[in-house]
Order: sequence, then C-alpha cells, then structure tokens
Amino acid sequence: MVSFRGAIEFFLIPSFLTLSLAQPYGTSKLQWGPCNETEVPSGVPVECSVLYVPLDYTDKSSNETLQLDLVKVLSPVKPSKGSILFNFGGPGEPSRSVIGGKSLAEELFALTDRQFDLVTFDPRGTAGSRIPMNCFQVESDVWSFLSDITVGNQSEVEVGRLWARGNMFADACLRTQGKTGALMTSAFVARDMMQIVDALQEDGLLRYWGE
Repeated sequence: MVSFRGAIEFFLIPSFLTLSLAQPYGTSKLQWGPCNETEVPSGVPVECSVLYVPLDYTDKSSNETLQLDLVKVLSPVKPSKGSILFNFGGPGEPSRSVIGGKSLAEELFALTDRQFDLVTFDPRGTAGSRIPMNCFQVESDVWSFLSDITVGNQSEVEVGRLWARGNMFADACLRTQGKTGALMTSAFVARDMMQIVDALQEDGLLRYWGE
C-alpha cells in the first residue's frame, strides 16, 4: 500500500463534470450514525452511513443495487466547508478501517486546513466492499498460486511459463467473478462517487484525494 504520507502523489480533483451531473444541494439524503467499532476502529469522532447505488449503471432495466458503506471523520472546525472523498489505493487496500486512525486523521486534517469532513468507502473489488474481487474460492489455492511465482528472466522459458500462469489466473477470475467482474471498473467507481456527492447534498462538487 502506498502511504498517504506521499501526499504529493495524490490529487485533489474538483471535477467539472460534477457541476452537470450532481443534483441541487440541500438536505443530505444520508442517515449518519455510530460505526461498528470492529469494522471502523477510530481514535477521532466518526460517523457511518450506507448508500444504495445501481449495481450495473449500463443496464437501465435492472433494479439490482450495491450497498456502499460510508465513513465520515468529522471536521474539527465548524461549520464544515463540505466533504472530501478519500481512496487509499494500494491498489485494493481498505479505506474504512484506516481513516479513523488518530495519526492519519490528524495528518489529513492538516492537509485540508481542518475545515472539511473526510469521507471514504471501500470501492468495488476491494477487500472491504460488498463485491470483493476474489479469484479463488479456497484460500489455500491463493497461497499455492502465489508461492510458485518466479522471476521472468530466470530462464529462457520462464516468460512463456508466466504467460501461461497469467492465462490460468484470468480463467480462475472469470469462473468466480463472471457476473460481477465487469462491474468493478474505474468508470463504475467514479459513478459511485458521484452518487455519494448527490447524496451528501452539499455544493455539488466532487473533491477527491486518492489513487
């Protein structure tokens, strides 16, 4: 996981598309409340909520939804100027379980002038999401696959061997993620974030730090 202390690599993006995609601001549609301390350990004040978004944005006839579990670290300065969405990347690392840590939260508040709420969720495909990417049904198969990885220049045939292993891995993912694999793209995550912006009902801007 890339440390958030490498903040220079992260970008604060006020999305101009947000101006046309977000709904008019007003009262938040989200119901915030206490967090599950096992899932969201924290050393600073936090609140949690859930938001249901379309599972497949490309299928207008489907009514299937995906639950996004949200965490908000409350701004020390009141009133808050709004929310910033965070994704700690890795890729694949969880966000909800780390953002409430006292040292990290204080670091993020220092970077944001302590005037914004910090909001995060575990994006599609990550371990903490409701549809994690898992290509193996048995954990021992994962370790068996990983333990046999070698360096590509180890021999003249190693590149071909790694290529074959890649095909095997892709086939395994297709078997286990055949239905949801195509729904874990960056485009879908971006739409999820716009749904969060709409639900927050603030100023209609997507402010995002992450990978």
